[in-house]
Parts: sequence; structure tokens; C-alpha cells
Amino acid sequence: EVKRGYEDPATFLIRHQGEPALELGVVMRDRWNGLVLGEALEKEVASISAELPLGMSLVKVTDQAVNIAEAIDEFMLKFFVA
Repeated sequence: EVKRGYEDPATFLIRHQGEPALELGVVMRDRWNGLVLGEALEKEVASISAELPLGMSLVKVTDQAVNIAEAIDEFMLKFFVA
């Protein structure tokens, strides 16, 4: 059964920088391009952030697309140096 509501009592609480938070995880499918997913998520974050009520914000805690881009850049640099 799927229903909307709060677990009472809460099993665990999520906090970000000491403030109560809601955690949302996005997982990429196998064989998908992480950089393309990162770009699509950036657009969605901008869209969602514009509609949030005053006092709420959407903050990325980690972004795998950044790690992928850095790894590609490092590889390309080492490739050209070699």
C-alpha cells in the first residue's frame, strides 16, 4: 500500500547544514550519459527553484556530473601530454 504522510515516530531525520531537510535522490540508468543527465537536472532545478515557496530552497549536496566532467578533463589533459 502506498500512501502519503509522515512516519510517526520518524525512523531518522535528514538535516543539511543543521537545518531540517528533505532528501531527493536521482539515479542514472545503466549506459546513460551522466553529462547529459547533469544538464537536464540543471534545467529542472532552475524550473523547480522558481516555483518554491519563500523560505524554501533546492540545494545540491553532490553532483556526479561534475565528477564525470573533471575525470574526462583530466584524462584529456594526460592524453595530450603523452
